[in-house]
Amino acid sequence: MDAYGTLLAMTDGRKTLASPREVRSVTALWSAEFARAPYVWLETGSGGRIPWTASLYDYFTDHFRLLGLVNGPGAHDVPTGGLYVRR
Repeated sequence: MDAYGTLLAMTDGRKTLASPREVRSVTALWSAEFARAPYVWLETGSGGRIPWTASLYDYFTDHFRLLGLVNGPGAHDVPTGGLYVRR
């Protein structure tokens, strides 16, 4: 999935001015996608395209491990970019 396109579509283009309800909807979508994904590719430098709440971050780090192809560091409560596989 295109994180930037998803954010734009779900916030009517107001990615940084999205309402809390819109952000919750985007986070819920990512939570559902991560729940069924066997692999995830994350790119760094995305400027917060995925709204990494504490619970979403915890779910991701508990259920996926970095497999390789690291493409840069993450940030506070944002996973490192790269290819992840479900644990």
